[in-house]
Amino acid sequence: MATLNSTLAAAQADTTNVQNRAAGKDLTGNVVYARGSYTTTATDAATDVLRLALLPKGAVVIPSLCKIDTEDLGTDISVTVGDLDSTADADRYSTAVSLATAGVVSFTSGVAGANPHALEAEAWITATLTDAGSISITADKDVTFWIAYRMP
Repeated sequence: MATLNSTLAAAQADTTNVQNRAAGKDLTGNVVYARGSYTTTATDAATDVLRLALLPKGAVVIPSLCKIDTEDLGTDISVTVGDLDSTADADRYSTAVSLATAGVVSFTSGVAGANPHALEAEAWITATLTDAGSISITADKDVTFWIAYRMP
């Protein structure tokens, strides 16, 4: 049986490191939540981009802790969640999440789940409306995005 190390465990086990410590950004950090709410309108359509929160340079979004609290927004409506960082990515934090049923839903696997991304500059976290079939959005429905992030 082999003993395998995460990157953190490898840094901590490194006997050539006099202090035998990993970088502080890998061990600590307060998780902060940004809350962005939106009420749908009759003119919302697929490919519309909703700016959720402007996060500071260096912020690392934690997709596994992010949630969407939504009313039933309509038929065949989904969103992807990403950012407008210098290397913008519309689904960095979550691939398509259905908002066609009321409830609390978690982000789905975006690339940042396995590969955390520190914002290279102050950047907007965004949700892009996507058509999951025959999109029909109901006006005057509320949705709240809870974006969990930490500062290294």
